[in-house]
Amino acid sequence: MRRNLIAAVLTSLLAVWPASAQYQKIKPNFSVEGWYASITNGDRDGASMIDLDKNKYPAFNFLVGWQTKPGCKNEEIASTLNYPVYGIGLGYEKFSSIGSNYEDSRLGDLFNIYGFFEGSFYKNDWFSVGLTLRLGLGITFDIYNIETNPNNVHFGAPTSLYVCGGPQVKFRPTEQLEIGANAFIWHHSNGHTWTPNTGINQRGVGVSARYSLEKPYTGKRTKVDKSKAFTKGFVWDIFAHNGMHAYKAEWFASNALVRDYDEKKTDFTSWQRLGLGASCQYRYCLLCSTGIEVDATYMWGLSSLEKADRTLYGDKAVDESPGYCPLMVTTGLVHEFYYGNCSAYIGLGYYALHKVGIYEDTTRLYEKIGMRFYVPSWNNVFIGWNMLARNFTEADHFELQLGIRI
Repeated sequence: MRRNLIAAVLTSLLAVWPASAQYQKIKPNFSVEGWYASITNGDRDGASMIDLDKNKYPAFNFLVGWQTKPGCKNEEIASTLNYPVYGIGLGYEKFSSIGSNYEDSRLGDLFNIYGFFEGSFYKNDWFSVGLTLRLGLGITFDIYNIETNPNNVHFGAPTSLYVCGGPQVKFRPTEQLEIGANAFIWHHSNGHTWTPNTGINQRGVGVSARYSLEKPYTGKRTKVDKSKAFTKGFVWDIFAHNGMHAYKAEWFASNALVRDYDEKKTDFTSWQRLGLGASCQYRYCLLCSTGIEVDATYMWGLSSLEKADRTLYGDKAVDESPGYCPLMVTTGLVHEFYYGNCSAYIGLGYYALHKVGIYEDTTRLYEKIGMRFYVPSWNNVFIGWNMLARNFTEADHFELQLGIRI
């Protein structure tokens, strides 16, 4: 599971690393940030450390970035986004300052490593307004333990995916110094590959200071022929994926309802999913394409889930349930945002076939967020990852993807 999350982050950082190489003649900038943050789902499902969402805590970030300028690679897109800044960052969230109603449970501090992207809607010599997106890996050391940390269901594994974004306003009092104000929302989750692990949603506001070793570019956008950067029309994708999923019902049946510590399980294996899908999108502008997607997935482990459901809900409830079918079929709308060889991939869809027991089969709607990297020398082959969720709040599963655009 950890290898899969790390592979996803490394794939994502491919979007950042070429930036540092391609702009190596441009001197970097350095940023420090301080945030005042809070948790929004501290009492999720009534099974975690109560009232965590009423606590506030500090967070800090240190970032190293490079700004694009006229003449850079992918200048058509860079000009459209007002010459964005790429970079890498390190973050620290002081969760240990949060109180809990349980003396024997705690949240450990979180450490984040991520790539970031900042674009501006408006920019001049003194002022800029824009958005920042961040994607990386979260690491914590105080995880769920059946004896020493039994009520921390937020983090059952030390690694989680870190996704963050929000608006920012910056003022430049000197040519090389920027003072900023930020508002962010962010999320830590392992994509339901480990149980228990509900993840945490967070929000915060903060201030920042950035110093550039050279004067940032604030000039006019260059006029480039964007029609040569992409071909308008339909694009077709075929892809295969390997997914991972852990059953929450299995954990409840094996640990939450078992009083004897000697009979509790120390860990839960994530079950594998294999899938094959296809999509058709219309590329109508330089930054975007939109279309539809169909996908079929085969999942193992439903016998274990059925056994857990019988323990939790009884034989009658299981026999009257929708059933347990290892094959799932989905269809939905998808959208891609492009920057060079990389894209953000999002989707909203419907499970046409979805029979996975009582607790897990809560909705037929799903949401998808992920990333693709189109390998330049592999003739439109792409690698990527996706995280699927239900009801916009709970992760369903995590998958690695390999496909080709035809």
